[in-house]
Formats: sequence, structure tokens, C-alpha cells
Amino acid sequence: MNLKSITKTLMVAATMLALNVSAQNGQTSNFKFSSGDRNLELQLVPLSLNNSPITLNGIKFRYFTSENAALRLNVNLNSNSNTNITQMGVDSTDTPELKEKTSSFGFKLAPGYEMHFSGTNKLSPYVGGELVIDYQTNSFREETETIDNKVVYTKTSNSSSGDNTPGYFGLSLNGIAGFDFYFTKSLYLGTELNYGLTLKSNLSTKIKSDQEGFTASDPQKNGSSMSFAPMAVGQFKLGFLF
Repeated sequence: MNLKSITKTLMVAATMLALNVSAQNGQTSNFKFSSGDRNLELQLVPLSLNNSPITLNGIKFRYFTSENAALRLNVNLNSNSNTNITQMGVDSTDTPELKEKTSSFGFKLAPGYEMHFSGTNKLSPYVGGELVIDYQTNSFREETETIDNKVVYTKTSNSSSGDNTPGYFGLSLNGIAGFDFYFTKSLYLGTELNYGLTLKSNLSTKIKSDQEGFTASDPQKNGSSMSFAPMAVGQFKLGFLF
């Protein structure tokens, strides 16, 4: 069978599949969820600050308790570590290798409740509320060489000096509004806006070192803040029912 015949066969098969899906969809009066359905959803942010075209901002699970209500839980976990060699080791001169390491860790848990409106057979608008528990921490570890060629380190956690931002523990109470558009049975795209009150307590700066004669000082407090503002802007979501 030549390439032209293969292409024609594939086109016919694709057309038949499309007609079959269209016929099934036409027989479906409602593309949306039913009571007892479960849902996994990817929270996506386009054109994020880290130069990625799309960034995953969390995963949400929903359980639909009725035809117009759902319990939800949003989860986000992140961990980053970057190590640079600042001095190459040279055995012939007893020069040790020196490194510096930056690391960060965070998690977010957000249980909530949604009330869905009738919309259309494909569109499901909703409002609701959620409680967000948010934790972030970061550190910088730097190695230096002593006069007798030993390696010592200094580790600073949650620094607030210069352009550094300390870690924090935050609580938010948000009102939410959004919609899901089911472009086929049980599969949808949507967006959501969260607006609410956030209380944030910055973590204290701590310094540790194994340098001779180093004395640890008391942790430096970095204060707290309160805001009332949008929590998520420019975010969309892709989800499916199961």
C-alpha cells in the first residue's frame, strides 16, 4: 500500500471516528457532572515569571455531593535546589572544592466548597469559598576555605536582606467564582478568580555555621502582613471526571 492510499485510509477512519463522537455527543443531553462524580483538575498559569510558557500551579480534587454542590481540595507541593561550584579543588595544592547551594520548599492546602448553577448543558458556573494554608521556606548555604585549607559553611535561612524574600506561613479565607466549560463528555476547560483576606507571618532569619568561634545569634523576626486582594489572576484549568 503506497503513501497516498495510507493517507486516504487514515482520513476515512478519522472522519468515521469524528462522526461517531459527534453522534454520541448529540445523544447526550448533559456533558456535565452528576452526583457522586469525582474530578481531578490541573491548575495552569500561562506566561509565568520563571519564563515557562505554562506552569503547573497545583492539582485540585473535587467530589460532587449533589447536582449543584461539590467539596474540593487544592494541593500544591514544590521543592527546588541549585548547587554551584565556586572553587575547583586542586589536589596538588591542597585546595578544596567549595560550593554554594540555594534551596526552597513549600506546600499549599486549600479545602473548600462550591455551589454550581444550572448554566447550559456544557457550561457550569459556580461560586464558593475556601480556606488556604500556605507554607514556604528557603535557605542559602555557602562554603569558604580557612587559612589551613579546611572547608567551613554558613547557612542562612529565610533571609530578608537585599532582594531576598523570607519564607512565611499564611492563612487565607477566599471567596471564589468560576466556570467549567465541557467541550466533550466529562472533559472541560475553565477559569477561576479567588478574592479574599490573607494573613501572613514571615519566618525568622536564622544563621548557622561550623566556623571556629561562631556564636549563633537570636533569630531575626521579619514581621507579618495582612491583605485583601485577588489570590489568582490569569489562571486556567483543565479537568476531567471519573
